[in-house]
Amino acid sequence: MLSPNSAASENVQKEIDLAQDARRKTFIVMLDPVQLPSEIKYQLAGLQFIDVQALGYAAAVRRFFQREDLAISTGDLLALYCHRRQ
Repeated sequence: MLSPNSAASENVQKEIDLAQDARRKTFIVMLDPVQLPSEIKYQLAGLQFIDVQALGYAAAVRRFFQREDLAISTGDLLALYCHRRQ
């Protein structure tokens, strides 16, 4: 989940590093428009974004779940649900 707060977070930067080191697939769901800081801009270059504001929440969720290479955990589903309920 990408937002101005998450983009500025050192913990998120570490999570991106760990995911790439482990060769995990990275899915970027952009919640709000964000200017990527240089610390993560290179790491996220070339990845596709799902833009929630441009698509609307329902279409963004559909697009996320339509990915053929998707392997999602229950925790990820819960995070999506909780964010929607806020």
